[in-house]
Amino acid sequence: MTELVERVARLEERMNDQEEYRRRQNGAIEKLANQYESQRSWLIGLLTVGIMNLAMLLVQMAGK
Repeated sequence: MTELVERVARLEERMNDQEEYRRRQNGAIEKLANQYESQRSWLIGLLTVGIMNLAMLLVQMAGK
């Protein structure tokens, strides 16, 4: 019976370790997702400005 109690205690400890690891991983994944979203927004803005500049250049060239 003592062996069973010890095994259950070890399993509970492992489960707690796994839960802590999962929480840390979720935090890291969330941080990466936020960084991705920030870079994505920046790139969309940069591409928009580039497209607008090309459009203005084409309008200027057509006007000459």
